[in-house]
Amino acid sequence: MAAFAVLFGLDGQLPGTLQALPFWAGAFVVLGAGLWDDKYELDPKGKFAFQLVAAYLLLHAGAYIQVDGGLLAGRSGLSGSLYSIPLSLLWIVGIINAVNLIDGLDGLATGVIGIAFLACAALFGVRGEWALMGVGLVMAGTLAGFLPYNFKPASIFMGDSGSLFLGYLLAAYTLQGSLHPDPVLALLIPPLLLGVPVLDTGVAIVRRMLSDRTIFAPDRSHIHHRLVDGSSDRAAVLALYGVAAWFGSAAVLVGVLPMGWAYALVVGTAAVALVWVWRLGGFAPLPAAASEPASHRSPNGLAAGKTVEVLPPTGGDGHGGNGAPTALRTDGRTDVSPTKVLSVVGARPNFMKVAPLHRALQQNDRFRSKIVHTGQHYDEQMSDVFFRQLGLPHPDVYLGVGSGSHAEQTARVMTAFEEVVEEEEPDLVLVVGDVNSTLACALVATKMHIDVAHVEAGLRSGDRRMPEEINRLVTDRIADYLFVTEQSGIEHLHAEGVADEKVFFVGNLMIDSLVQFRQKAAEMAIAEDLGVADTDYALMTMHRPSNVDHEEGIYKLLQIIKEIAEERPVVFPMHPRTRNRFEEFGLEQALTSIEGLRLLEPLGYLEFLRLMEKAAVVVTDSGGIQEETTFLGVPCLTLRENTERPITIERGTNELLPLDPSCVVQRVQAVAETTPSPERPPYWDGETAERIVDVLEAHIAPSVPPVPGREHALSAVQNVGPVAET
Repeated sequence: MAAFAVLFGLDGQLPGTLQALPFWAGAFVVLGAGLWDDKYELDPKGKFAFQLVAAYLLLHAGAYIQVDGGLLAGRSGLSGSLYSIPLSLLWIVGIINAVNLIDGLDGLATGVIGIAFLACAALFGVRGEWALMGVGLVMAGTLAGFLPYNFKPASIFMGDSGSLFLGYLLAAYTLQGSLHPDPVLALLIPPLLLGVPVLDTGVAIVRRMLSDRTIFAPDRSHIHHRLVDGSSDRAAVLALYGVAAWFGSAAVLVGVLPMGWAYALVVGTAAVALVWVWRLGGFAPLPAAASEPASHRSPNGLAAGKTVEVLPPTGGDGHGGNGAPTALRTDGRTDVSPTKVLSVVGARPNFMKVAPLHRALQQNDRFRSKIVHTGQHYDEQMSDVFFRQLGLPHPDVYLGVGSGSHAEQTARVMTAFEEVVEEEEPDLVLVVGDVNSTLACALVATKMHIDVAHVEAGLRSGDRRMPEEINRLVTDRIADYLFVTEQSGIEHLHAEGVADEKVFFVGNLMIDSLVQFRQKAAEMAIAEDLGVADTDYALMTMHRPSNVDHEEGIYKLLQIIKEIAEERPVVFPMHPRTRNRFEEFGLEQALTSIEGLRLLEPLGYLEFLRLMEKAAVVVTDSGGIQEETTFLGVPCLTLRENTERPITIERGTNELLPLDPSCVVQRVQAVAETTPSPERPPYWDGETAERIVDVLEAHIAPSVPPVPGREHALSAVQNVGPVAET
């Protein structure tokens, strides 16, 4: 900052100290806008207004587009040609916005801007501007020092305040002198220096226009999103560092090459960049159904002939006196702000359920969805890989509660989540599954008079020795919206006296993720890498305390693995809990010495899905795997006394077995040689997320029509009670 302030006093009409004042004022404007946006989510148009003010102040500090001759030439500040003023404003605001667009990945904006500073410094060096070159090198070095703290997991995440400020500094720096004697090339070099954010911004504008959206509308189709979908956060960041270096090198070469070659390089670089983005799918229109003619809609905004019960508001705190869910904070108005939803994740199964629902909420203008990660399970394999592969953004809030006893973990989640609710003031807290985070966040929200939606409600094992069973029972008693995956859930909730108006049979979110990523998983070569692609291998998972927390159980599990491995390969991605128990009971050496056993660290979602689909049989104690194997038609042996998912036995491929080596080995051999013919349960079709969003639309803001084109999903929603029988 000090170096920049000195620069602004070198060649201006105002005295040096006074000329630096507008620069400082503009810096504080963008910083203030960024801090406001980080805390209160500033409207994009408001953010643009702040950027325009900062750009105007920067012009007064002497930063403007400079060329060595022609119509755009001028000496300093606002005394330059009228042509330079609007172009300079456009450039400053464009750069600030462009950098802000790529701050979604830790380390991305920092590294890309550092590379741009470095390239621009080289250009100033070629021009003999040694002071400017020095400032650029200082900035690049500073950003390089910050980079380790900005990589995953982010210790210091810059947020909008950091990215807006970086964009402001870079815009100011690129306007400190002419970068080329040719006027046109002098204007083309700055976009080359900032190739990644400039390209991403331009493509985003085109994409939104093709999708009939405002250019301010957010989406998850930016270049870094496309790269993450095909690899990982780190791989995407490093790839974009390479692209940024390519753009920066091209800009430096344009500054030193003969004019003809320089123009050819600019055209060639632009063409290659556009083809690359096109192949990534960056120009693909955003998913949005076409508007439906008004004549096809009923007066309440739903498609004609489609019915979902809309309950009247019955209470001032968002909870009805009869226990039924109420309309949330709408008061019958149609100009309400988007409903704010906090979706809670804590363990791996939660990620697969929240991912499709978060996407469905994001695509609906009437909701604003944020993800809260409690940190109940948090390491590279147990959390981060799933976020990347499922296309989830980094959590908006990370609580980092870690492991502990059930009471300790639940208490820590409640304490931390209470602060989040106080700050965010959500309209709805959405919890999934049956982990401790589910119960803890539902309790906090209910006590703070925030409505709660529970996805995967009504599942019961009948075994209260299972902590998950207690979590299910309590969460379902206090939740306002109960989204059910199968018929047994409806029956259990009805037997427990839950009001019918709160229960919705919508299907299985886990299957939404499976349907979406099944083809992508098929591209994984995990089975080939393990050497089991052409074998009838058995896939195993085991982690429940009832099976692995005592020596007898671990010994039986060892015998099961050993005997199965005598007949066929066994692939065993081992949960950390299970690995610790083998070590604790001194059986790790016996396990690793089993011939035919492929012992793995926890796998990513795509790798495990591929292994599961190709397996001859799956041996597990997991709940979600029972559902996935039923959908895939893969035999599943569940080593438990009971299951909360009876539909997987009645219609699926699941079978319950005791932890008995002889029994398990016999059944593995039998089922692996048969071809099951399961019947997929109702609504396990990949469209559950849309049905949930439609229910929330109808109940939260009944006077506002749902997003056009999505009304069809309402016909499949079954509300127990007045609307439909099941």
